[in-house]
Amino acid sequence: MQRPRPTPDLQFVFHPEADGGYRHFDGHDTVPFDPAAATMTRANAWWLAEAALLAYWDPDPARQRFAAAGLDAAIVEGGDTQAYVASMPGAVLVAFRGTEPDRLGDSFDDARFALVPSTRGAVHAGFHNALDRVWTPLVEKLTPLAGSRTVWFSGHSLGAALATLAADRFPATAGVCTLGSPRVGDRTFAAAFDAQFGARAARYVNDADIVTHLPTPFPLPYQHVGQLRQITPDGRVTGQAPALAHFVQDIFGNVGHLQDVVHGLQRGTMRHAPDFLLDHMPRGYTTDIWNDHDAHG
Repeated sequence: MQRPRPTPDLQFVFHPEADGGYRHFDGHDTVPFDPAAATMTRANAWWLAEAALLAYWDPDPARQRFAAAGLDAAIVEGGDTQAYVASMPGAVLVAFRGTEPDRLGDSFDDARFALVPSTRGAVHAGFHNALDRVWTPLVEKLTPLAGSRTVWFSGHSLGAALATLAADRFPATAGVCTLGSPRVGDRTFAAAFDAQFGARAARYVNDADIVTHLPTPFPLPYQHVGQLRQITPDGRVTGQAPALAHFVQDIFGNVGHLQDVVHGLQRGTMRHAPDFLLDHMPRGYTTDIWNDHDAHG
């Protein structure tokens, strides 16, 4: 059954966990996760999107909501980086928490656009360092589970960037699904990532979501990874990128301009949130991904 698209709400862009009435994994009993899928199916994408949204919740309520869907979850932390490792028979879902404006560490990681060498190509320095902080405890938690299960990564915003790097770094990754992801690495990294994962990596972009345009591909050679699944203004999911006006890069090529908008909204000096910011709301992503599965299976 199709679900009504949520009204964009700036509070739920900045603090998804404030949406106390949301029912995570609603319908999981009718849409099972496929641990053996060879591509990122619509059903698996929905499960991973729900996990990415739930990653914003605190541990106690998050574990309860994961458990209601048949997932045994634990949080793994390293500095300001957090991820949930949620296991079921046959699969492990790893969901990274996204950007929290009130946490200085997250903002710092987002703002550091320098590229640093990776195992192949170069990647965003802040994202790379954020993953390093949590990598050892994450691998310690994940390794014994991965012996008998496939491993899938997901995240929204900063969490999407970390999911991409973690999927690339973990040797037995089955697939990765990202929501509202910034660019993560250079062209060499992107080419190698896409060659390895192909249809097992899906990148969802909701209409004009501004975070998906950062960092810009100039002056540094940033490039997106994963197969594009573009959400149109009416909620349809396509593989075609929209024709965006040049002002997107002209105005927001410098992240400082976006920060000015965010600070203006938080201080009340800007009264109406622009659509390109509201499009980043993770609940909008989960609803449209559910409806895409409902419509196309």
